[in-house]
This record gives sequence, structure tokens and C-alpha cells, in this order.
Amino acid sequence: MEIIWHGQACLTIKGADATLITVPYGEGIGINLPKLKADIVTLSLNDSNSFNSKAVEGEPKILSWPGEYEVRGVLLNVLSTPEGSTTGESLIFKFEMDGFRFCHLGNIRSKLPEAIIENLGDIDILFVPVGGGEVLDFKAAHEVVEQIDPRIIIPIYYQIEGLITPLNDLELFLKEMGTHPEPQESFKIKSRVDLPAETTELIVLMPKLG
Repeated sequence: MEIIWHGQACLTIKGADATLITVPYGEGIGINLPKLKADIVTLSLNDSNSFNSKAVEGEPKILSWPGEYEVRGVLLNVLSTPEGSTTGESLIFKFEMDGFRFCHLGNIRSKLPEAIIENLGDIDILFVPVGGGEVLDFKAAHEVVEQIDPRIIIPIYYQIEGLITPLNDLELFLKEMGTHPEPQESFKIKSRVDLPAETTELIVLMPKLG
């Protein structure tokens, strides 16, 4: 299992039998996607920069609607965000791949209601936006992390070099969380025994851009 971040809410999650890409963004935001190929593409944000599935090679299954799905052994539960928790229509993606339980929070900007927390259940790896504006800011992101209580946190959607849209720096979230891990090019994990047992680990990924 390998996880690569491409800036904004876009990630590549490479499993044993499938590759999933989240929210490939469009042009005109100051950063560019690298060459991507996947079996599954999730489109969780309702704006023109988020619906760029044409940038992904292969013949991926495009998921942009609530429901339950199974694609190449990956189980996905796609949830609608409640009114007022986002700046527009948005989806939360919960999925299971290679025995790990993931959650991608889309563009939520406030704490989640208990009904969604219960639906999510136990999450191993959480992708949480932290940059503010149309998504959670660093304080709200911390609150949502405490709600979900994942084993691993990977912050996304914050200011990086070249990005035109102003977002908060990652440093604000790291200070809020009280940790400053060394950035990694990608995150690799082999099995559930490699998950932190008693504490939540925060992983910072360097963006891989085109």
C-alpha cells in the first residue's frame, strides 16, 4: 500500500489489486497534476476544478454520487455531507482497501453530526483538509480528527508553493496538533500490524506535481 499526495484534495492510493485517485483538480490553479492512471476516481467536490477525471488514464470507475460500491475488491461507502457543513455539494468517501479503512472528507468546513460519525465507524487512515476558506481550518480540522479518532492522519488541502488560491499554511495545523513530523515523498504501509496501536500518528506528505 502506497499513498501519494498531489496537492489540494488529490491523492493516489495504490493497493495490491487497485489504484484509487481522489479529486483530480483542473488547470488554472497554479499547480499541475502529474501523469495519473487509476481503476477508481472519486469526485467529491462540486466545482469545475474538481471534475477532472479526464486527466486520469486507464478506464477508471468514476464515483460522484452517494451510495455503496465495490470496484476491483475495493468497498466504498459514499456519504452526502449535511447542509451547512460545506460551501456546496460535497461527498465523504469511506473505503476499504487491502484491509485498511480510509476516509476522505471532501470539502467539509465544520464538525460532523453524530449520524455520520457512527456511519464512518473505525477509520485507520483519515485524509483531512486543513487550509481554511472552503474547507476546514486548522482548529476545526483538529475537532473533526478528535471526532473520528483515526489511527493515522494525513492533512491535505493547504497552501503549497505555486498554488494561486490562498490557503492556510500547514504549520498552523501542526502547531494545533502539537507535532512536527518530517515530510515524506509517499507513505507506505504493508499490513494492519504496522498501524499505531495506542496513539494517532500524523503523516505529512510532500506534493508530487506535474
